Amino acid sequence: MTNPTIAATIADAIQKDKSEIALINNHIHSNPELAYLEFTAHSTLVHSLRRLGFSVTSPAYGLPTSFEAEFSNVGPSGEQGRLVIFNAEYDALPEIGHACGHNLIASASLAAFLGVAAALKASGQPGRDASQRQVPRVLHRPGGARFHLPWAGINALDAVCLSYNAISMLRQQIRPEERVHGVFREAGTRPNITPADCCVEYYVRSVTRKGAEDLGERVLKCFEGAALATGCEWRKEDMSPYYDVRPSKGLCKAWMEAMNSSQIAEETEGKGKGKVAWEDPKDFFQGSTDMGNVCYECPGFHGVFGIETEEGAANHTKGFTAGAGTQDAFEKALECGRAMAEVGWRVLVDEGFAAEVRREWEGDMKDAEEGR
Repeated sequence: MTNPTIAATIADAIQKDKSEIALINNHIHSNPELAYLEFTAHSTLVHSLRRLGFSVTSPAYGLPTSFEAEFSNVGPSGEQGRLVIFNAEYDALPEIGHACGHNLIASASLAAFLGVAAALKASGQPGRDASQRQVPRVLHRPGGARFHLPWAGINALDAVCLSYNAISMLRQQIRPEERVHGVFREAGTRPNITPADCCVEYYVRSVTRKGAEDLGERVLKCFEGAALATGCEWRKEDMSPYYDVRPSKGLCKAWMEAMNSSQIAEETEGKGKGKVAWEDPKDFFQGSTDMGNVCYECPGFHGVFGIETEEGAANHTKGFTAGAGTQDAFEKALECGRAMAEVGWRVLVDEGFAAEVRREWEGDMKDAEEGR
């Protein structure tokens, strides 16, 4: 558990800047922007962090809407200590706005960053704390892995239709948790003109990175066979894949401990729903996220919290957008940020904890290589 003094420092820091975080949260929710076009959200976060006195690199990582804010302490011998990063998303969905609550995700990550930075300032411990926009390159059950397979051909409408049918037949021979779905992007211009070019885009999903790669190869065979049968040429363009989320058990358990001491956990338990859960609810929405890619590079986790919505207003609906803009949802985001800050602090200062998290992650990466 986190030292009570440090836990209080983290909580106090978040409360101190609560109004600033609230303004950011509300402004992002009120000005939804699509992925890689989040210029308002980006500038809002960057300007606020600079006003709060943090060093900010913007843009960062080759993306105009990406940034990195950092706070660090150097030890007496010049050691920098470990690095903890809080990734933030702030893009919205077409037409329905923040129906995935990315304004809340950004607020929770910002709160966690501010909390750890305050703890580092107060303690003088070496370590680095960074907040950044998630870029392509942590709930316990893994999320899905996804690969994009845009496809283009010459004189290709017949080939596209043949490949579509081949993939439909392939679906009978894939695992129940795997998915293949696509759309026609271009399929000709006029009925009396033979299409010279066609383009389709497919997503291939599996529960592991290796599973998605293997299934992707099978899908490519459908395109290859269709091109051969119709005399077409074909090519593919691989876009940035999303790997499966492989959360660190140690980080998850630490986050659960921190969350279970919160007011949210107490209120939830009082409603008969139990405290923060290790496993996902059976009806939990499973999607893909580039946080999975991060988990292949270093230990990470992707904590999830629920918000109150109207009956039937699930994730990625207009009703969820409304729920993501409420004060109650914002308060829950702050609590999750506080818990993340406590976990980040433990990684920075607890040698045994950090070493165990690293050992567990290295073992999991060996399992990943073998497709487990």
